[in-house]
Amino acid sequence: MEELRRQIQQLQEIVNAQQAQLEAQHMQSNVDESSSESSSLRSRHPQKQSFRHNDINVDIHDFEGKLHPDEFVDWLQTVERVFEYKEILEEKKVKIIAIKLKKHASIWWENLKTKRAREGKSKIKTWEKMRRELSKKFLPSHYYQDSFIQLHNLRQKNLSVEE
Repeated sequence: MEELRRQIQQLQEIVNAQQAQLEAQHMQSNVDESSSESSSLRSRHPQKQSFRHNDINVDIHDFEGKLHPDEFVDWLQTVERVFEYKEILEEKKVKIIAIKLKKHASIWWENLKTKRAREGKSKIKTWEKMRRELSKKFLPSHYYQDSFIQLHNLRQKNLSVEE
């Protein structure tokens, strides 16, 4: 339960930060627009408030390779959501994430590319393949099984409390 509370708190902080950032950008764009137009133009052409698809600044955090497995899974899910929201083309996804790898993760990625080239394997060009390689390296093999057991035990505890 404490882990769930911590995750909810993290999500609330992220949402609050993004909302504040959006409001600041919105206010700045209003200031920029009003200062760039003359008053005669404004009176003839009232400004429309429009919200374009990519007005929200969404960023993928750097990954250093030292996250707790739950945090790593959260990072991967965030990457997926950003790709979906920004409609990132498949051929750019690997390059974007390669830029976001830092320290240990960056060294691992460079070594993996070198090893694959030495073995005559093709470059990793799809996000699907890169995600699999990241998960193999940075998630314990038993992570999903342990998570399932925790969830199952949590449900059993909740059922026994309600009875």
